[in-house]
Amino acid sequence: MKSNAVLLIFLAAFVSGQDEWWKTTERLHRDLLLNKNYSSIVCPHESHNHTIGVYMTHVVRAFYVDELTQILTFNFWMYMYWSDKRLKWDMKDYGNIFQTELAAEDVWKPDLLVYNSADPTNIAHFGNVPVTVYSSGTVVWMPPATVKTECPMDLTYWPFDTQTCEIYMGSWTRHGFQISYETSNPNMTTEQHLRAMLQTNHHWEVKNIKLEKQVYDAASLPYYVVRTAITMQRNSPAFTATVILPGIAVAVLTLIQFVLPVDYPPRVTVGLAATLACILMLIELATTLPPLGASSPLIVRYYGFALMVSVLSIILSGLLARLSKEPPEVLSIPVPGFIKGLITGPLATVLGLRFMADKVGRSGMSEKDNEEEIIGERKSFLHEWLLLATIVDRLSALTYLVVFICALLALTSKLH
Repeated sequence: MKSNAVLLIFLAAFVSGQDEWWKTTERLHRDLLLNKNYSSIVCPHESHNHTIGVYMTHVVRAFYVDELTQILTFNFWMYMYWSDKRLKWDMKDYGNIFQTELAAEDVWKPDLLVYNSADPTNIAHFGNVPVTVYSSGTVVWMPPATVKTECPMDLTYWPFDTQTCEIYMGSWTRHGFQISYETSNPNMTTEQHLRAMLQTNHHWEVKNIKLEKQVYDAASLPYYVVRTAITMQRNSPAFTATVILPGIAVAVLTLIQFVLPVDYPPRVTVGLAATLACILMLIELATTLPPLGASSPLIVRYYGFALMVSVLSIILSGLLARLSKEPPEVLSIPVPGFIKGLITGPLATVLGLRFMADKVGRSGMSEKDNEEEIIGERKSFLHEWLLLATIVDRLSALTYLVVFICALLALTSKLH
């Protein structure tokens, strides 16, 4: 019986203490807001030339990049704190309460907005969560936020590109003499955090997240802007099989096309296969890549150049096949003199075509009196045109080989 009585007394005291704590908290809230006629619109300046320091940072939780519209959806937790002397109290007067929570709409908060928002009609970026107020007058606000910003993309090195998307936030109504934003960068680029980011976004691998303060002048007044830059690299293992390997196959087909003799019939078949492959890949890239971008991707330029070279090779093959079958009596037009001098000179030696250049005789020097001389001259015309077409063919092959090697080096350099 005695122990039960002690327990009842203890429970009564505990309930009484809990009730007293709630009453004390309610009294504290009344004294802070109602009795002081607190206004959530008035900025808590201590004097007319006092600048409020707002300290802020954030932790990125997830993001999504819409490449078609080039818009970044950014989800993060904002952390801000500042000092509001109107919310200061003596803990001894309120049961040693050193912190309390107030509704966000009841206290003053920085009018922080996203300047480069892709949805300008939505200005309620931050969640309406309570603020934590300490007895010293320090106010801490940690709202979640989801914003959409424009993110212009440079697709030059697609699909091994690295993009940097930026978010600019600042006060909409107050200049730098009234509010000063101070940023701090916690260790947001740790291996664990970046791995967690990759798990939430399988298309991009986050390389760095940077938060910094910038200042710009407007109407002779400083304005502070908080810039968040997220640097990410495309996570594209599948593109190696679907884009790069077909590009190598097209290169091999095109080079085989140039290796074959110009008047060899299967050469046209190989050229048609390379041309068809280029057309199909360009159609696929047109449906995959966004229609926007600062520049055309190297892979698109490569397939376009490969298509042009393949078509040129097919045309040359057809012309050479026609010339090789043409009777000498029909050929009466020589290659222009300045071109003939160019193709029969050192250029033929460098390209390994001296044996063809030696078959080209001197034409057009004098009138021919007999039929044999005329036929011999026209045979020389035939060799001139064959030599010209072969030189164009080999120059195209060398140009294509150089372009292929440069494109391959440029793309593979982005793999590291």
